[in-house]
Amino acid sequence: MLNIIKEKLDLSPGLKKKINWAKNSTSTSITLEKGHFIRLEPSNLAYVDLHKVIINNPFEFFIISIYTILILYIIAIITSNV
Repeated sequence: MLNIIKEKLDLSPGLKKKINWAKNSTSTSITLEKGHFIRLEPSNLAYVDLHKVIINNPFEFFIISIYTILILYIIAIITSNV
């Protein structure tokens, strides 16, 4: 009989920092689900269930992202002309 063993994967500090930056800069609500490392014993089969970032309102996130890119583009044009 196969035993299914799930081990939680931890987020790296760099990935946490990037997710928090994206969440704070766009002021959207994000749900984060940590991934798992799933092993089937006594076989040598394993599966990595990846981390999931769920954006609760994807349209709002898209609009805010486009707005942010446009602002950064305008700032780059202004500073390059000076």
